[in-house]
Amino acid sequence: MIQDWIVKVTATEKGQKLFQSCDYSLYKKKKAAFETLPKNEKALYKGADDYIKKNGGPELNSLNRNYMLLVEEIDAQVRSDNVLEVFPIETIDHDIEIQDLLLSLEDEKHLQEIYKTKKRQVKKSGINQKDAMILKQCLRQGRSLLQAGLKAEMLAKPLIDFYAASAYAYAIIVLNSPLHKSIDTLKGSHGHTFNHNTKTVDFGGDIPGGTFLDLLCALSVVNLTQMEGQQISLKYSVLSSVDMVQNNSISISLVALLSMVPELSDHFDKLETG
Repeated sequence: MIQDWIVKVTATEKGQKLFQSCDYSLYKKKKAAFETLPKNEKALYKGADDYIKKNGGPELNSLNRNYMLLVEEIDAQVRSDNVLEVFPIETIDHDIEIQDLLLSLEDEKHLQEIYKTKKRQVKKSGINQKDAMILKQCLRQGRSLLQAGLKAEMLAKPLIDFYAASAYAYAIIVLNSPLHKSIDTLKGSHGHTFNHNTKTVDFGGDIPGGTFLDLLCALSVVNLTQMEGQQISLKYSVLSSVDMVQNNSISISLVALLSMVPELSDHFDKLETG
């Protein structure tokens, strides 16, 4: 009854990109050269970008500038000695413990601290109390929906959990992505769609950008602190993977995605054999 597992990737030049790579090293080199110029020579140019363009460096567009913001943030995070700790969760009462942890995030001052901690390049700016309050409301809405989903019937769970995940995604993006300083800069669109003809979830490439791609970009540094019971410390960039998504139209069968949700696995087994 359920279609086969399908993953299809098709290259495309269309779509709404978040960033576009450029010669970051050359730009930084030319900019450093500009900073060392005497004042009288600097006065011959409109600024650093004008000097860089006229002296063989790249001329940046808005997507290039986004790329530079991402590279600088990723480099700062990878070089940082700050290692994320993994909280142990008791399997028996995991629902209660997770809800308690989520509730502890719903505090404006705490969110302002998290913003500075997560973004290594924005320590001085941070976010104001109004923006922190909006993020708190996103987290509160997400927690309320998760609680509702726990009590809902099986067929209603995916929709409720989807909107819970969306509410949390907004806060996660703003707290992590150097491209977004507040929730006002988010597009509001989901960034993916369900294709009823092929029974697949489509995203990337031709699909208008939105929350999904922003979320991937916000989590472009992987932190591994534990693997198979061993304590390790490993950080690396996955920006190239995000770039692959925005440059390709990707289709994944619904069963391949939803089978990864533990509480739905039995339900889909019954559908598949029914």
